[in-house]
Amino acid sequence: MPLADKITIGPWRLARALDSSVLLIMVVALLFVALSLGYVGQSYAINEQSPDPGGIPFRWVVKGLIPLGYCLLVLQSAGQLMRIVQTYRAPGELDDV
Repeated sequence: MPLADKITIGPWRLARALDSSVLLIMVVALLFVALSLGYVGQSYAINEQSPDPGGIPFRWVVKGLIPLGYCLLVLQSAGQLMRIVQTYRAPGELDDV
């Protein structure tokens, strides 16, 4: 018998663990967004370009994808958190999803 079959975790304990991990992801992602906005703003202010001939003309656009990606991670985490809350408010409703 595998060890995973012997370990039992109550549903509320699992929900609490998932809630805390999703919240941690959201906090870290928001921190990265806040820190990277200055990085992108500085690149935009100096109109940073690639030093290579034929390189990227607007490097700040590429750097702008960093906060955008973390914003999308925050949105995904918020959706996951809402799904967890909904599952434990009305168990059985989201079983078919």
